[in-house]
Amino acid sequence: MNPRWTKVLRDLAAHKVRTILVALSIAVGIFAVAVMLGGRAVLLRSLETAFPATHPAGITYYTMPFDEHVVRAVERHADVEAAEGRHRVDLKFRIGSGEWRNITLTAVQDYERVKVDLLDREPGTPWPARGEILVEQGSRDFVSAKPGDVIEVKTSGDKTARLRVIGFVHDLNAMTPLMSIKGTGYISYDSLQDLQEPPYSNQLEVAISPALKTQSEVSRLAAGIRDDDIVPRGIRVLSTVPHTPGKHYLGDIFKGVSLLLVAVGVLTLFLSGFLVVNTVSALVTQQLRQIGVMKAVGARPRQLVAMYFAMVVLYGGVGLLLALPLGSLAQRAFVDFGAGKLNFLVRDYATPGPVLALELGVGLLVPVLAAAVPVLAGMRTSVRRALYDASNLAATEFGHGIVDRVLGRLRGLPRPVALSLRNTFLRKGRLALTLITLTLAAGVFMAVASVRTSIDATVGRIAEHRRFDLWVTMAEPKPKALLERETRAVAGVSGVESWLEKPAARERPDGTESSDFTFIGQPPDSAFFQPEVLEGRWLRPDDTNALVVDTGFENSETDVHVGDTVRFKIGELEKDWRVVGVVRGDFGGGSVRANRPYLDKVTNSKGAVSSVVVRTAAHDAAYTKRVADDISDHLDAKGLKVAESETERNLMDTIAGSLSIVVVFLVIMAGLLAAVGAIGLSGTMSINVMESTREIGVMRAIGASNASLYQVFITEGVVVGVLSWLLGTAIAVPLAKLLTDALQVAMSFPLTFGFSLPGVGAWLVFVVIISVLASLLPAYRAARVSVAEAIAYE
Repeated sequence: MNPRWTKVLRDLAAHKVRTILVALSIAVGIFAVAVMLGGRAVLLRSLETAFPATHPAGITYYTMPFDEHVVRAVERHADVEAAEGRHRVDLKFRIGSGEWRNITLTAVQDYERVKVDLLDREPGTPWPARGEILVEQGSRDFVSAKPGDVIEVKTSGDKTARLRVIGFVHDLNAMTPLMSIKGTGYISYDSLQDLQEPPYSNQLEVAISPALKTQSEVSRLAAGIRDDDIVPRGIRVLSTVPHTPGKHYLGDIFKGVSLLLVAVGVLTLFLSGFLVVNTVSALVTQQLRQIGVMKAVGARPRQLVAMYFAMVVLYGGVGLLLALPLGSLAQRAFVDFGAGKLNFLVRDYATPGPVLALELGVGLLVPVLAAAVPVLAGMRTSVRRALYDASNLAATEFGHGIVDRVLGRLRGLPRPVALSLRNTFLRKGRLALTLITLTLAAGVFMAVASVRTSIDATVGRIAEHRRFDLWVTMAEPKPKALLERETRAVAGVSGVESWLEKPAARERPDGTESSDFTFIGQPPDSAFFQPEVLEGRWLRPDDTNALVVDTGFENSETDVHVGDTVRFKIGELEKDWRVVGVVRGDFGGGSVRANRPYLDKVTNSKGAVSSVVVRTAAHDAAYTKRVADDISDHLDAKGLKVAESETERNLMDTIAGSLSIVVVFLVIMAGLLAAVGAIGLSGTMSINVMESTREIGVMRAIGASNASLYQVFITEGVVVGVLSWLLGTAIAVPLAKLLTDALQVAMSFPLTFGFSLPGVGAWLVFVVIISVLASLLPAYRAARVSVAEAIAYE
């Protein structure tokens, strides 16, 4: 074998710790690419191929009961590809003696002929017959039922019905429980009579022509179908929802959030490149005398460059061997986790070709590029300098810099501590690279912890503004006085307020209509809802057509500002309203608020209200849940049918859980960055010990104990760790704000920023522990070096 390649293999084998550390640093970069970029690509591919295959609805209408004549009339429209009627009902269910929870049941007349929002059954699963239910895949954990279980459902009357679970079905277009706090299930039309529901459709799904590309075009079509084909047949439309053409409702959110993860993944890759630069630079410096000898005997620079690049490629090859199988397993786990939370169905887990090519490039090409600067700089060193200045004293001379002079003025420090401080700042280039790695890892960790803190602050802020413990929505509006009286009659209720809610679409100046917003009429002096006013003012008792919108509405209707006049269509009523304020919104879409007495008057609601919000005597989760169930039972017994009820605690937990999915992803990446930092510090300490071998021998010769050697190198590691913590804390605040703002934009949901002081403390503990552990092995190796070996070391 050529002597150069023999030297490469010998160096790899002789310095196993260094080889392992460099390979691990490269492997972490490959791993990050596999998990973040590969996992994101697999999920996006699954969504982009699966979503169009479901033949998704472009428009959804929620109406009073209609028959197939309406469906046929809508299908004759030029821009309609298919239309289908379904029966949808929101009920409460439980399993055994468990708690009552909310579920949306959808009945389809003929599952074999579904044309819109296609369903995907598990193999061997039949379509439901009477008394049977298919649970939507995304609701599996929420419903907590398995095939053969029986769920009890409160019917639309005063009875209960039993439905046997026969399996699971995937509906990519179904709202996940994380977003809706409801389960989803599918039943047959025959089961409607058991639920005391009429055997008619009340939901119309319309698949539209691919020629319609914009939301405005879909909105015009939706309004035209409603006004020309549905309302003239005597069918009252309760709500109209035009969907964005070709986009899943979670598509933009997932893409926006996943870009954050990709950014952190690229940062991990960047830092792993730093580690390669650090290690190769130290290797070249250490072998300067060998380079001088090889040049003296005729080695050409390109031969030496090829030799060191070959060594780096071998490092990368070892990193690939470690990272490819582990990255593939982690990528699949990441995809399964994300798909489960977002209700995607993944059938093809294969890593896309470009991502696989990128992984190979990260393993083989990026290390070479990272090593290019130190290798080429080393090869330009003259023979004389390489032979007679092999230790590169000019680069490691101590005492001339500002930091060196400051350290030189310190008095009274124990000798091992003073020596460790001197060693820390001796090789400033290496220290800078190590600090950059650890500082960015620290900053990202604290920023992720701050995102978690911001989510908790947001949930707390929502809870502060919504000063009630539970809310109850009626199946249909009921007289205010009756509903409030009967609610107060339930034990544990300490306060009640009723609201009037109407679906309303904004009529835009260009003639199109928005999707429906929730138009809420409430007392202007409400003690149950006191929002954070961001602009303008809140409602006053003497307001008539005054309107306050939230940030969810503002994000959707970006041309609306305080002082503008906005026209809304509420049922058949078209009326202008004056926007007087903007308040911070809640999770889950936009709403607008007006004085309840005025809204009651203009909509001719005759004192009927849609919901009540309730305060309870105690505020813990179990108590409020029990009161919510008692209210539902009592109102149902009085003939006041409840559509759904939910506690604020459960809503807040759901909001936190929905947002925490992102935090889980970010924590994974923060863990990778922490691993990079730990590997980098271990590598730096190993190199420092190796380069201090002769110095160690001198200390041993004059009587230094093993404990003193341990103190020197552990202190050095801890100093580097604490410095990185200080610098990381400095960059964590702007980085945390950047991450929080990016998440806010991606999810179109306002977050209250909060910086995590516990995260700062946690990283300090972590980095000190890592610094000690990273220094133990090098310190142990230093303590085992004999005086003779150390003095003879070159």
